Amino acid sequence: MNLIKFRRQFLFSPTLVEQLESWQMIKLSKYYVYAEHSLSLNKVSTNNLELVLLGYWINPHCPDKSNIEILKDGLNHIKDINSVSDFIYPLSGRFVLIVKIDQDLYVFNDASGFRQVFFTFHNENFYMSSNIFLFRYLFEIKQKKDFQYYLHSAHYLQSPTYAWPAGYTFYEGIEHLVPNHFLNVNKKSIIRFFPNHKNTIITEESEIEDAIDYIVTMLKNSLISIKNKQAISLSLTSGNDSRVLLSLVKDFAKDIYFWISYNSKKESDYFIPKEILNNLGLNFYPIKNKKLSKDFLKFYSENTPLAHNSWAKYNYSKIGKYPENYTVIRGASSETARNYYYPDGIHPKAVSLEELAKIGNFSFLKLDFLKLIFENWLDKSETIIKNKGYNTLDFIFWEHREGVWQAQNQLESDFLFDVFVPYNNREILDLMLSIPNNYRDKKYPYIYRKIIEINHPELLKYPINPPDRYTKFEINLKYYFAAIKYKINNFKKNLL
Repeated sequence: MNLIKFRRQFLFSPTLVEQLESWQMIKLSKYYVYAEHSLSLNKVSTNNLELVLLGYWINPHCPDKSNIEILKDGLNHIKDINSVSDFIYPLSGRFVLIVKIDQDLYVFNDASGFRQVFFTFHNENFYMSSNIFLFRYLFEIKQKKDFQYYLHSAHYLQSPTYAWPAGYTFYEGIEHLVPNHFLNVNKKSIIRFFPNHKNTIITEESEIEDAIDYIVTMLKNSLISIKNKQAISLSLTSGNDSRVLLSLVKDFAKDIYFWISYNSKKESDYFIPKEILNNLGLNFYPIKNKKLSKDFLKFYSENTPLAHNSWAKYNYSKIGKYPENYTVIRGASSETARNYYYPDGIHPKAVSLEELAKIGNFSFLKLDFLKLIFENWLDKSETIIKNKGYNTLDFIFWEHREGVWQAQNQLESDFLFDVFVPYNNREILDLMLSIPNNYRDKKYPYIYRKIIEINHPELLKYPINPPDRYTKFEINLKYYFAAIKYKINNFKKNLL
């Protein structure tokens, strides 16, 4: 496989970029919009309205419509900036939508911000990209002073999937667009546009069943739509999310490439998918993880800011094993509606940052400068979220976990494949959040069981996330090496 730097990325600039002359390019007002050839780029316009789509989207209500057809629908639907949020509310996909109304410029992206937007007003000129490193073609990017402090922190050294708050970057003057917000370029402001209506919890059993049926229809239509437009794969694990997706693709499962990354055949994420697919007469393509090469690690770290070595290993192992130009179907985003940070289903009256900081991905809250960023988000967002009838912890997962951790994961794998997350749809997530907490618990939610029961009940007989088959000796050895690694990282930290 040929490793293509900045694959599936875009750059928005007021000046021509010589280094990207081989990329796709269109003009929007005074700006040049560059997109690497693996990234779809479309533009439509009328007298006072111009729309640019970077990436792809799907309308589950009209699954046969293409990117350009949905974009043209936008010309009829969008009358002002307030109507944009209504237009993208039912759309799935991984996209950035640039809207120009008269002389005003706005930027939106998909529900969880998986097609990321980084922007800056460098020397009073607006620049935007899906990858911060692309700004180097235009000007020097400078790390913030806190960056080195972060690299020496316990969070970074001891969390293989280290993270940071949504909206923040480690580079001077460069910001990140938080999910459920849009960017007003002319006013240099970020504005929350969702939630924009009252969330009413449905309690009648019949209404809950109707809601689940509706969710099933939306998810199925999304999967049929993406399948009819491109080759797709599904990374099947022993967990809930991919099991639900497997039930939804029952009618066209033979058209899907099923795979999993694994370290040992003793892992439940290996032997459970193998058993299920064998029993269903479907092919299974396990990809064993292998040791990283120095050359690849150099490419990987130069291709994406703050690249994770743990993810690099998984991505490196897929080279030459994973089929070219297959989009990965992933069961992310649904955890937004699964009481993820309050598994007992009882949402606390007040969000405790001290409790959040005990969660691996959120231990960055122990760093004062990042805690301050997070507190600023909380001060601006919590009242809005509560007044609209939603739970703050659900939006913390939505915007800070999926909008950073999952979005970063997808950015790092862009050189290999694109990703489609069927749940990454505001209408679907909104409906799931209207169902009572006890129907959507973290471990094995009723919603999931019901979807599987409707579509592929045979899958219910297989266990969810059973224990791996390691011996006690192997488990002890694993913890022993983990403890040594922890002490080495602590030692390094103390030296610094």
